[in-house]
Amino acid sequence: MAKVDVSCRYCHTSEHVKGHGKGNGGHPRYRCYACCKVFQLEYTY
Repeated sequence: MAKVDVSCRYCHTSEHVKGHGKGNGGHPRYRCYACCKVFQLEYTY
C-alpha cells in the first residue's frame, strides 16, 4: 500500500498530519496537530 504525504491546507506542514476517520461523503479526513484543524482533500456536496 502506498503512503500519501498530505500537507495541511491551513499551515502547509506535512509532518504533523495524521488520519482522522472519514467524512460523510466517504472521503478520508485528516487532522493537523500543528494548527489543530481537521480537513479533507476532497469534499462532496
